[in-house]
Amino acid sequence: MIDWWMVIVNGLWIFGLAVLLASFSYSRFMKSQKMQIDPSHHHDWITSFFHLGLLFFVLGITLASASWLERAVGGIGLVGVIYSYLHILRDLSSRNPGVILKL
Repeated sequence: MIDWWMVIVNGLWIFGLAVLLASFSYSRFMKSQKMQIDPSHHHDWITSFFHLGLLFFVLGITLASASWLERAVGGIGLVGVIYSYLHILRDLSSRNPGVILKL
């Protein structure tokens, strides 16, 4: 029998790792092409996608852990990633009011 819970949980951290890799790859591509874009705008979106991927990765690893100690450490990491991601979104919305999230 297929354990669908573990399939979903492992899919979360794999998806998070894919988003992390995509953000790094896109950042390198833009740097190699020397695109004429606003560097602060580029940095904001790369950082936002990086933290989103990190959020999915830590969430998947935390949910897939077996012992309570692993879950406690993962939960602390998850709270840190969520806190950091919300600050990034707040910073983005303060520079561009009404675009992403108003906290």
